[in-house]
Amino acid sequence: MSAGLWREEPKMECKIEGDEIVIRVKIDCLQIAWENGPFVESNYGPDDEDNKPPVITDCEAFAQELVNELNFEDESGTNAVMTMFDNAMERAIENGADGVDTEND
Repeated sequence: MSAGLWREEPKMECKIEGDEIVIRVKIDCLQIAWENGPFVESNYGPDDEDNKPPVITDCEAFAQELVNELNFEDESGTNAVMTMFDNAMERAIENGADGVDTEND
């Protein structure tokens, strides 16, 4: 998804509030995120009249379904949010994050 679409106003943010990491996504941006996301871009051509991507018609209803999927635990007890955090923590450490001892002495 184009980062520019998110920069017009804060539609998605991640920050620390007190002792919590808080992620916020404005519900009204879900349609833009879907239409410009990697799945649609790689599976549907802009000029292909016979193969149109699904269209989000009710962002609030879709938001609840999305939250259900984010919280859905697979057979190992892992959900999409846990996977996102695992990936982000790994990247932060690989990029030299403060607050981490990589020497393990």
